[in-house]
Amino acid sequence: MANRVAAEKAFQSIENVLGGKDVLGVKPQSSVDWVGIIRAGIPAAAVESVLSTMHVSQTELAQALGVPQRTLARRKREGILNSEESSKLLRLARVVSRASEVFDDPAAAIDWLKSPNAALRGNAPLSLLDTDIGAATIDDWIYVAWARVFLYLISSIVALTEPGTSSASTPESILPMAMMPGEGIDCPSWR
Repeated sequence: MANRVAAEKAFQSIENVLGGKDVLGVKPQSSVDWVGIIRAGIPAAAVESVLSTMHVSQTELAQALGVPQRTLARRKREGILNSEESSKLLRLARVVSRASEVFDDPAAAIDWLKSPNAALRGNAPLSLLDTDIGAATIDDWIYVAWARVFLYLISSIVALTEPGTSSASTPESILPMAMMPGEGIDCPSWR
């Protein structure tokens, strides 16, 4: 059990989605460190790490990044991504990391990212990550999911501590099934 928890926590870090220090060559400690890594170019081995982590094909990854598949293949041969491609790969890794934290289950997070979502007009969240606005929208959704889980936990604590309260709100009333693969939520930033 402890190994599973440690493995899941390791998965959740952006650095580990990209292959860790072995691939990146450094252990970023701040956003400024990430800027330097992006400017220098993320090693192409990070692409393999993302492919393995997300269980997607190179074609699917290229689409999610908004990078032509042939360019991605060439960068893998050359051994390094340019700064724009590095930025896009980091953006994707950040979303995967955040989703993994919120879902508290890497597999569920990946399923959600890859599954069509009614509130996204049938698009999978992963398919929107090729643009800044799409990635920001998915970040918003992940934040909304986190906030709903937080509200549920707070309401559960309040219900347990208030005299005369029989039960907390059910999870369905605060975090509807809309956050599960194939479903959608109403994101406040879309109003």
